[in-house]
This record gives sequence, structure tokens and C-alpha cells, in this order.
Amino acid sequence: MSHPTWSRFFAPSFDPEGAAGPVAFPLLGLVGLTLLTVLVAAPLLPGAYAGQAPEILRGVRTSLWVLVAVSPILGLAKGLALTGMAWSLLVLLGAEARFRALLSVTLFGELVLATQGLWIVGVLWLRGGGAGAGEGDLRVFTGLDIILDDPSSPLGVMASAVTPFHVAWVLFLAWGFASLSRGGRARGAAAALLCWGLTAGTGVLRALAG
Repeated sequence: MSHPTWSRFFAPSFDPEGAAGPVAFPLLGLVGLTLLTVLVAAPLLPGAYAGQAPEILRGVRTSLWVLVAVSPILGLAKGLALTGMAWSLLVLLGAEARFRALLSVTLFGELVLATQGLWIVGVLWLRGGGAGAGEGDLRVFTGLDIILDDPSSPLGVMASAVTPFHVAWVLFLAWGFASLSRGGRARGAAAALLCWGLTAGTGVLRALAG
């Protein structure tokens, strides 16, 4: 059954013999989700940083808009890195896959992760809009880090990468990698878990460096 022509530009492809899915659209979607998250979060900032120097609030606002501007660059860089590692592992395991097709799936996967930021902002609104909160009170636990005493520790950072959003992300990648490589579910899952490990490990390294 053929797919509509427009789907080539707006939807991921899981057909190993068909055209690779789009790259530009998930990057634009990443910008849109980041922008929406920033717009929803912006009204929370004055209350959260009340009593602090105005320069701090301006700096936070500036950093958020910079994040929106560079989100496609960061998304593409992360997508290329994760796709490169996933493709290499699939090849080592004896599967065949096209890098371009895997990249599209990886970038669509980033959209799944990006929804976590929007959900966190929604929780902050439900808490009362951040009024009177401190910077530390802006933390929202979404994963196993909720059970740890120090969620900012390397172990806490690793635990924060175990959330429903990350589970959905890994499942999406595993399905896409397995379909595109015809390598079976085990190989697709291995490549997806490698992407998760690299993402969580990068966060741990940042925590150790900080």
C-alpha cells in the first residue's frame, strides 16, 4: 500500500526499501516544541527569581531564547552522533541499514524527548506558577531520581534518564532501528539502548565535571 506523497516530508519512514524519512521537519518540530516550552515557562520566571538581582533574571531569559535559536543545531548534532553510534553497532551485529534513514528516525525520537520539557512546565503551572519559589524549587522529578536524596549527583542524573519519556523514546528508536535494518528486534533494541546509554552517560559526565 503506497503512502501519500506528503508523508515523505512530515512523517518518519520505517520501510527499509523506501525513501528515507525527512530530516528538516523533525528539526523544525524541535524548534517549535522548544519555543512553546519557553513561551509557557516565561511567565513563571519573575516569581521564581523574585528577590534576586535583575541581571540574573535577564540572563535566564536570554539563555532560554538562545536555546530556542540553537535547538536545531544541537538536535542535529546529537542526532548525527547517536545515529553514527547506532549505525555502527547495527553493522557490527551483521545488520544492514542506511544512515540517512536511521537519522530521520533518531531526529523524530528527539521530538518524543522534547515533550518532557513541556510537561515539566505544565507541572510548575499546576504548582502555582512558581510564585515565591526559588530556583531549586523549579525542579520537577520525572524519573527514578525522585527516590534519591541528591538528584544532582551522578547517580541522580543517571536515574533522571529513566522516565516514561525516555522509555517511549527508547521503544520508538528500537522499533525504527529494527524495521529499517531488518536486523530483528534484539539488534534494534541494542542500538536504542546504546543511544540511551550515551545520552545518560553524557549527563553523568557533566555532573562529574560540575
